[in-house]
Amino acid sequence: MQVQANRMQITRTWNEPVYEQKRLGSIPQDQYESVFMPGPFYGSDFATTSSVSLNGQTPEAGGQDIWRNVPVYDGAGQPKMTEVTRTLSEEPYDTKKSTMISAGVGGALGVAAAAGLTAILGGGGAAMALSGVLGGAAGGGAGYLIGQKSTQGDTIVEKTVTANINHPSLVGYDHTIDPDVTYQSHTHYPDHHHGDQPHTDTIKILRGYQHTYTPNISNRTVGTYTYPTLEHTAKVGPGLGGVLSGLAGAGAGAAIAAVVCAVI
Repeated sequence: MQVQANRMQITRTWNEPVYEQKRLGSIPQDQYESVFMPGPFYGSDFATTSSVSLNGQTPEAGGQDIWRNVPVYDGAGQPKMTEVTRTLSEEPYDTKKSTMISAGVGGALGVAAAAGLTAILGGGGAAMALSGVLGGAAGGGAGYLIGQKSTQGDTIVEKTVTANINHPSLVGYDHTIDPDVTYQSHTHYPDHHHGDQPHTDTIKILRGYQHTYTPNISNRTVGTYTYPTLEHTAKVGPGLGGVLSGLAGAGAGAAIAAVVCAVI
């Protein structure tokens, strides 16, 4: 093991399964179904999905071939393994960088939430400016604390992971039908049929359906193997810390906006 500037680097050897690409079968090809329906369409705009099971039959159901990585087996019917040697390298999270990013995200969303909510609540320009400044400060402060506490003291440790060796099979497919609709507006002007004021009617027109097919894959576990990995001891990384900082900043900004609008 080599340690340089808190970076951990290890070289390990282990056995992992051998895979090969195999065709599992086929499912229907995605297609567009054109429909001529000039009148109003009263159906749903939302897509619907149904599952089709092949019930153990030969998985040949259309023109879309399905390929997956499948384990290679030895003469005894066991998954074939191969020895690999790899070097793994990782370094701890940069607390200073994480803190600055979290503070920036929290501050920006704090400003946006405070100013936006102030505008919604009917606050004027002065109220929006004050809310924005206070929201940015509160959000930035919250983000700073989250960024610092979440990654402070982070180190890298070696762990062993156990993984399954899975053999995939095509067992069916999902069929999604998505209506393709458009809207047409027609304005009626005053006459003896439509009264004395112009009005506009909007109708929904169905143009067709998009059919999408997605394979359903069943994985049968045929063995296990272990391999090394490097992990951070910090439970919250910079990515999740940024999200939490954004939520904290938005919450702080909204609270400040409510107070400012109540006072001013």
